[in-house]
Amino acid sequence: MSGASAPSSGPRGRRRRSRDVQLSRVYPLLGLAQKPLPTGEPARKRWIAKQKTAKDRLSRALRRLSEWCRRYRHDPLKTQHLMLVKKLKGHYGYYGITGNYPALAKVLYAARRIWRKALESRSQRRWPWAQMQRILKRFPLPNPRIVHKYGP
Repeated sequence: MSGASAPSSGPRGRRRRSRDVQLSRVYPLLGLAQKPLPTGEPARKRWIAKQKTAKDRLSRALRRLSEWCRRYRHDPLKTQHLMLVKKLKGHYGYYGITGNYPALAKVLYAARRIWRKALESRSQRRWPWAQMQRILKRFPLPNPRIVHKYGP
């Protein structure tokens, strides 16, 4: 067993392993998690920085949205809708970058649920989802969109 060694042993293997660990790290910058990922053909191994919303920023945005909905739940639906649209468009404007669509879709999904929960608490009874869909048809929330495009 002393003749053949594993490909990752020795100084070269250690260096390669530490480089792979370094490349797989996530670097937070301006609320976006930046992670280098290989692109293109395996032989070329070009690296780009993939960006997505940092977990703490996503949870903070949803927590603040929830607090806002709870605080203003007794306002007219039209007023609530206008403010929610502003808040979502602002979020999309900042975090709407290439590769971050799934996080934006999570925010929209959560915003609908949070708004429904706040409206339910106005009357102390459960709303069927069909009733919330009628409200969303009359007062639609904006769909996620990529505002800042970059890359190949």
